[in-house]
Amino acid sequence: MKKTKSRKFVVLISIFVLIFALLIFFYLKNKNKKLETEKNMPYNFENITSSEITDFSDFLTNYAKTLEKTPIYDNSDLLKENGNVEKGKYLEVYGYKDGISKIKFNEKFYYIESKK
Repeated sequence: MKKTKSRKFVVLISIFVLIFALLIFFYLKNKNKKLETEKNMPYNFENITSSEITDFSDFLTNYAKTLEKTPIYDNSDLLKENGNVEKGKYLEVYGYKDGISKIKFNEKFYYIESKK
């Protein structure tokens, strides 16, 4: 009688461990898939709003979140690097033209190379 109870207990614990392991496996698989999807988004950051941007502006056009550490530049010719924006920062975007976005970072305007 005691042997049967202990076997049932072992089987029950094994089932719970298996279910828990499967939950962790599927959670990690989904998390990695989401990160890959974010990396494949255009312009190297996640678009928060979708408006048609055709040139630089003095008016805010949308917000964006950086997906990786990205260099910022003083001019749109991208010659002089002026630091980096850390991964996960939200930026104000003031237009996009020819693969370059105008952003506001630390109360100053900079330019950032946008990747497709």
